[in-house]
Amino acid sequence: YSYHIHSTFSDGKNSPEEIVLVAIENGFVAIGFSDHGFTNYDLRYCMKDQTGYINEIKKLKEKYKNQIQIYLGVEEDAFHPLNRNDFDYIIGSCHYGFCNNNYYPIDSNYDYFKKCLEAFGNDHLAFAESYYSNFCEYITNRKPDIIGHFDLITKFDEMGETLFLGDTDYIKISEKYTKEALKSGSIFEINTGAIARGLRTTVY
Repeated sequence: YSYHIHSTFSDGKNSPEEIVLVAIENGFVAIGFSDHGFTNYDLRYCMKDQTGYINEIKKLKEKYKNQIQIYLGVEEDAFHPLNRNDFDYIIGSCHYGFCNNNYYPIDSNYDYFKKCLEAFGNDHLAFAESYYSNFCEYITNRKPDIIGHFDLITKFDEMGETLFLGDTDYIKISEKYTKEALKSGSIFEINTGAIARGLRTTVY
């Protein structure tokens, strides 16, 4: 099973039905679609047609109910919560650094990440403190079913200069906020996305 799956409704490469058929072919018992929820501050990769998405997943649930269990989820960004009642579950993720009233994407590519770091004066510890503080405030208040790639800020840490994973001060910050997030009772996902893209050799 897998519950973190993106389709062409957001930034995935395959339609939901194509994904369902491959899952069945590979012996999956259950899958959950979790396309990126709408974010009004960044329209590049998020879902634009939420109603169409919900209707399509519900249709596939019924069509393939005797072959696989399908769940209707969403990956919402910490800065843009959605209507929880529309979905079977939510993955709560933080894809942005927030500084000077601007949202800086950190997941898209290395150049965007570096722009975000520059907004924090290239102080990676200040960035980490801000990122985790914002994310944990969301987690504490929202209590998402699943916490998505909690340490996403380390995505590019094996490209060029290593900023986070080899820094004991960063580890202390990340451990502090991990313990804080644990209090929510939410599930921490093990995410292999960066490995699949050849960016990391270890999981989030």
